[in-house]
Amino acid sequence: MFSFQCEPDECYLLIEQLKKDNIVRTHGGLLKSQKNAFSGKEFLAWVVEKQGLDKERGIEMGQTLLDHKFASPPKAGELFKGGDEIYVLTEEIGPDALNAGGVSDCTPKTATEIGELLRKMILKLYGVFLSDDGKSVDYKGMKASEEFKTYTRMTRELTRVELTNATREEKLAFFINIYNALVIHASVERGPPTSLWGRYRFFNGTKYIIGGHPYSLQDIENGVLRANRKGVGYSYPCLGDNSAERDGTNVSILPILTLYLALFLFPNVPVTAAASKLPISACVWADIHLNVPLPTL
Repeated sequence: MFSFQCEPDECYLLIEQLKKDNIVRTHGGLLKSQKNAFSGKEFLAWVVEKQGLDKERGIEMGQTLLDHKFASPPKAGELFKGGDEIYVLTEEIGPDALNAGGVSDCTPKTATEIGELLRKMILKLYGVFLSDDGKSVDYKGMKASEEFKTYTRMTRELTRVELTNATREEKLAFFINIYNALVIHASVERGPPTSLWGRYRFFNGTKYIIGGHPYSLQDIENGVLRANRKGVGYSYPCLGDNSAERDGTNVSILPILTLYLALFLFPNVPVTAAASKLPISACVWADIHLNVPLPTL
C-alpha cells in the first residue's frame, strides 16, 4: 500500500473558509459565469470584517493565494489588486484534466520532488499489474486498486507544483516523467485510443493541471520540450504567443528546450505513435538530472 504525508498549507484552510462564507462562489450572469471565483474587493472586505486585519495585510494575503497557486488572476503574472477583478480557483482551471476537481492541501512541492514521487508510484503499480512476460498490463485491475486511487490523489500535487526555480535539467526530467505518467493515467481511466481520430483526441485532450495551468500531451511535447513549436493540427504555437502564459515553462525562459521527447521515450519512433500505439511497457523514464535514462519497465 502506498502512503503519502505532507506539510499542510495554511492557505488551504483560508480557501475553505472563503467558500464557507460564500466569498468564493459563482460570479457573472446568464450569458457568462465563472464558478468557484471571488472578487478582490469582496476578499478585502472579508479580511477586514471577519479577520480584523487592515487592507494592506489583506493585499498580502491575496497575493499569497496567487503565489501558492490556489487562485489565478485575470491575466497571467498580474499581482493581487483588491478591486473588481475576479480570481478563479485553480480547481476550476482545466475541468477536463485528469487531476481536476480539487487541489492539494499540502505545501507546494518542487518539480523534482513531485516528478520523482509520481515516477516511483507508477513503477510500483507496474510491478504489481504488469504481466510476467512484460507484454500486457491489467489496466482494469490497476484502476480498481487502492494503489491507483492513491496515485490519482497524488496527482493533485501537480496543480500547485513550483516550477519557477527549477533548473533546466530538473524541468526536462519533470516534464518527461509527467508525460509518461499522463499517458499511463489516461490509458487506465479512458482506455487506449483505437482510431486515428481517437489518437488525435488522446494527444490533445489528455491533460494534467500543472502549476496552475492545464497541459495536454500536445502542450508538453511541442510546447515545452520542443520550445513551443506548432503541434499536429495546430496553426499556432501550443502555448500561445504570450511568453508569460505558462509560469516557469515559457519559451523565453527555456529557449534551449528543443529536445524531442521521442529521444527519451521511444527512440526512432514518432512521438504521436509513441503516445498511442506502442506498449506502455516500452517507456523510458528520466532520472532527475538527465544523466542517463532509467531502465525500461
